[in-house]
Amino acid sequence: MVTPMQIPKSHHSGTPKKIESLLRFGIGLMLLLILNVWAADHFVRLDLTEDRRYTITPATKALLQELDDVVYVDVYLQGDVPSGFKRLQRSIRETLEEFQTYGGANIQYTFIDPTTAVSQQARNEFYSSLAQKGIQPTNIFDTQEGKRTEKLVFPGAVVSYGGQERGVMLLRGNMAAPAEERLNQSIEGVEYQLASAIRELTRQGQSRLGWLVGQGEADSLQVQSIRQTLQEQYSLQNLRPEQLAEQQPATLLIANPTRTYTEQQLFLLDQYVMRGGNLLVFMDAVRVNMDSLAQSGGTIAVAQPLGLEDLLFRWGLRLNQNLVQDLSSGAYPVVVGNMGNQPQMRMLRWPFFPVLNNYAPHPIVRNLDATYARFVNSLDTVKADGVRKTPLIFTSPYSRLFNAPVQVNIEDLRRDVRQESYNAGPQAVAYLLEGNFTSLYKNRFLPEGVEERGFKADGQGAKS
Repeated sequence: MVTPMQIPKSHHSGTPKKIESLLRFGIGLMLLLILNVWAADHFVRLDLTEDRRYTITPATKALLQELDDVVYVDVYLQGDVPSGFKRLQRSIRETLEEFQTYGGANIQYTFIDPTTAVSQQARNEFYSSLAQKGIQPTNIFDTQEGKRTEKLVFPGAVVSYGGQERGVMLLRGNMAAPAEERLNQSIEGVEYQLASAIRELTRQGQSRLGWLVGQGEADSLQVQSIRQTLQEQYSLQNLRPEQLAEQQPATLLIANPTRTYTEQQLFLLDQYVMRGGNLLVFMDAVRVNMDSLAQSGGTIAVAQPLGLEDLLFRWGLRLNQNLVQDLSSGAYPVVVGNMGNQPQMRMLRWPFFPVLNNYAPHPIVRNLDATYARFVNSLDTVKADGVRKTPLIFTSPYSRLFNAPVQVNIEDLRRDVRQESYNAGPQAVAYLLEGNFTSLYKNRFLPEGVEERGFKADGQGAKS
C-alpha cells in the first residue's frame, strides 16, 4: 500500500499578488496626491440637487466673462460667527471662487471682520458706514459657558466697480420662515445677489420698462415704492396704449387698471406681445369700493370687466370673477368700543386680506418674503396651444371662494371664524405664461382705425 505524499506549497506562490496589490495601492496614492495638487489650483463644486440650484447660471457666466475691469467684493461675514452663518460664509466664498473661474483676475474678493476696530467709537463709526451702504447688522443670541451673549453679525458685502459701489445684503429669504430655512434660502440666493450687484454696476445703458397709464391705474402714492425700486435698474417711462403703435419697450407693466380698454387699445397690446414684448399684468377681476367700505362699513364687490380678460383667455389664462378668503391673513382696523367719547380701535384679522406665503419652486418667486394682498381673485388655465402655464403664487390650504357679486362687510370681522368652512384648498393667484402666443385677432376682423400693415398673427415670449 502506497501512501500519497503531501507536497508543501511554495512560500513564494503569493508574492506576485502581493506585489500587484502594492503597485495598485501606490498608483492610487500617487493619483490622489496629483488630484490634491491639481485641486489646490482649480475650484470644483459638484451640484447634485435635482433643480441645479447651486450651479452658476449661463447668464452669470456670460456676465463674468465679459467684464472689462476689476470687480472688488468686500465680504463682512468674517470672525467669530455662529455655525449657521459659517455655512453662509462658506457658500459665499465658494461662489466667489467659482466667479473667479469665469471672471479670472477681474474678480477680487476679501473677507473682513467688522469687529476688529481698535476702539468702540471707531467700531460704531464703521458699523454706521456699513448701514449707510445698506448692510444692516443681525443680532445673534447665544449661550456660552452658561451665559447668554449677544453678537452683531453683518451678513453682507460691498461690490465695487469703476469707482462706484453697491451694498448687498446676503441674508435674505422669507422672513416668516424658521431661521434655519431662511439661512438655506440665503445660501441658494448668494449667486443671484452678487451677480445682480455686478450687473447693475457694469451695465452701460438701462433697459427700458414701460409703465402703462391712462386707464385709471393705481395712483402714484400706491406704487411709489415699487417705482423707486424699478428706477434703480430700469429706465422707467410712462406710456399710453396708443403710443405702443410706435414704441416697443422690452417690458410693459400694467398696474391695477379700472377703466375698460377699447378694441383699438387691446389690439395694440396684443401686437406688442406678438412682437416679443414682455407683459406684466396686475389686475383685479372683482372691484371693491374701499371708500364705501370706510364710510358705511359695507359694500358689494362686483365684477370689473376691462377687456384684458379676452387677451389673457386667448393665451390660456382665465381670471375668475370671485374673491378668495384665507385664514392666513392680514388685519384691518375696526372700532370695537368707546372710552368716554374716544373710539377704541383694534386690528382684527380679515380673511379678505390674504398673506401669501405659498410659492411655487420657480426662480421668479424663490425665497420671496410673504406678500400682503387685498381682495384677490383666483386664476384658472384654459387650452392654448404652444403656451406653457406655470402657477407661481398660491393662497394657503385654508381658503374659500365667493363668486361675484360678493357682500363685503366690516361687521364680519367680529364673528368667530369656522375653520372647517375654509376647505377650498390652495388657490393660484399668479401665473407665468411662456411659449408661442397666438393673436386674439387671428382669423378675425381687425378693429376699425388700426393699421393692418405689419399685423402679426403669432409671437413668442414670456408674460405673467
